[in-house]
Amino acid sequence: MEGNFVLGLDVGSSKTALVAGMVNEGLVEVAGAGFSPNTGMRKGMVATLEDVVSSIGGALEEAEQEAKTSFFETILGLAGSHITATPSRGIIGVARADNEITETDVEKVLGAARAVALPPNQEILHIEPQYFAVDGQNPIKDPIGLAGVRLETEALVIGASSMAIRNLTKTVAQAGLSVMDLVYPPLPLAHLLLSKKQKETGVSLVDIGAGTTTLAIFEEGNLIHTAVYPIGSLNLTNDLAIGLKTSLEVAEQVKQKDARVNIDLIKESEQIDLFKYSPQNKERVKKKFIANILEARLQEILGFIKEELRRIERDGRLPAGVVLTGGGSLLAGLPELTRDFLGLPCMLGKPIMELTGRVEKIYHPSYYSALGLMLWGLQNPAEQTASINLKKMEGVVEKIRKIFKQLIP
Repeated sequence: MEGNFVLGLDVGSSKTALVAGMVNEGLVEVAGAGFSPNTGMRKGMVATLEDVVSSIGGALEEAEQEAKTSFFETILGLAGSHITATPSRGIIGVARADNEITETDVEKVLGAARAVALPPNQEILHIEPQYFAVDGQNPIKDPIGLAGVRLETEALVIGASSMAIRNLTKTVAQAGLSVMDLVYPPLPLAHLLLSKKQKETGVSLVDIGAGTTTLAIFEEGNLIHTAVYPIGSLNLTNDLAIGLKTSLEVAEQVKQKDARVNIDLIKESEQIDLFKYSPQNKERVKKKFIANILEARLQEILGFIKEELRRIERDGRLPAGVVLTGGGSLLAGLPELTRDFLGLPCMLGKPIMELTGRVEKIYHPSYYSALGLMLWGLQNPAEQTASINLKKMEGVVEKIRKIFKQLIP
C-alpha cells in the first residue's frame, strides 16, 4: 500500500496504543503514534464504554498531531479471555476436469473447515491452515498447481465472542474510527517479532498484558495453538500493593523501576526505600521480599503455560524457545525465570524489520501490538473487508480471508 496511511489500534486493559504508518520508497515509515491510559477494559472486554472512548480519543489525538493528518479507519486488534482456538478439518473434491488445484479449490476447502462447532455466541476471526493434503499425501504447504482428486486441510479456527466484537467495534466507532479489519494480535506480533527460522523450528510467543496473558505457538511457519489466561501484570501490581501495604500507584512504580525476580540473583543486603515513591511510606523493603511476592504470581502464569505445552505435547520441545512481549515482559529477571521454569531458551521480543520515521517511542512492548497491526494492514490490503457499517451493528459478520496472502517473515 505505497503512499497510503494505515492505522493499527490496540485497546488493552490498562492502555490504548495507536501506530500510523505507510510504505515510502519500499520501507515502512512510522508517521505517528499515540498512547493513553485506559481504565474501561476488563480482560479484553469493554466494561465502561465512556472510559474506553476517551482513551482511544486521547491516543488518536496524539497520533494525528504527530502525523499532521486525520485518521478515520483502523485495523483493530481483538484479544482477551473470550478467544477460542478449535481444530478443524475440510475435505473437497477438486473442481477442474484436469484435476489441477486452483486458488478457488483452496478457498473452498478452507470454507469447509469453517463448518466447526464453536461455543455459543462465538464468531470466526481467522482460519489458520496447518497443512494441506492431496489424495492423502501430506503435509503440503501450498497445493496450488498440483494435481489431485481430493484436497484436504487441517486448520485452526480462531473464534471470538460476538458481544466482545460488537461492543469494542461500537466503542471504536464512537471515538471516530471505522474498523477495516479485526485481527487476533498474536498473528501480527509474530510477523513483527519472530524470524522465519523461529516460526519454522517451533517457538512460543508469550504476550503478558495488563489483564491477560496470551500464549501462541508456531511450528513450520504456522500458528498451531493459542490460549489466553485471565491473569496479567495488573495482578502483579495488586499483589505487590497488598504485600507492601501501599497504594497501587506506588506498587506499580516499584515494579517498573526497582523490582526484579529470580531470587537467587538478588543479594540479601539489597533494599528499596519506599519513601522515594511516597512520603507516607517510610520503610525500607528487601528486594528478596518483593521478588518472593512477584515470583508467586509469575509461577502461576508460567504454570498455566507449562501445563498447556504438556497438553499439546510441546513441553520442552520448542527448539526456538519462548519469546516474551507485552508490558509485563519488562520485569527485570523475567527471561531467566521463564527459562528456568519452562526449561526452554527465552528472550525478549524485538522488532526484526527496519522501520523509518517516528520510531523512537514505538520501540517498546506497549506499542508492539499496535505496530504489528499497522504492518498487517500494510501487508494485507486485499484481506481487509469493507469498513463495517457501525450504525447497523446487528450481526457483525465473520471474517473471511484469503489465507495464502501470508505475512512475509
